[in-house]
Amino acid sequence: MRARADPIRGVDRGSHRVKREPVRSSVIAEIGYDPDMQLMEVRFRSGSVYRYGPVSGSLYTRFRTAPSLGRFFDAHIRDVVPYVQVS
Repeated sequence: MRARADPIRGVDRGSHRVKREPVRSSVIAEIGYDPDMQLMEVRFRSGSVYRYGPVSGSLYTRFRTAPSLGRFFDAHIRDVVPYVQVS
């Protein structure tokens, strides 16, 4: 079952910016995290940007440092963490 695509914790698609950094991945282009709001943004190579939350700091760190971002994303974030498409 897919995680619900409702706005996360009252943050709509464009009202909050999360600074993202480029990553080495064949699927993911950039990731970013706002620890105060527990929000993570992922920009895929396709250009689509999704916001996920709540995401703990430890989950984000494990994601950022995983040997394969795509595999970690599929196993621990996709279909698990609520999200909204930003663009």
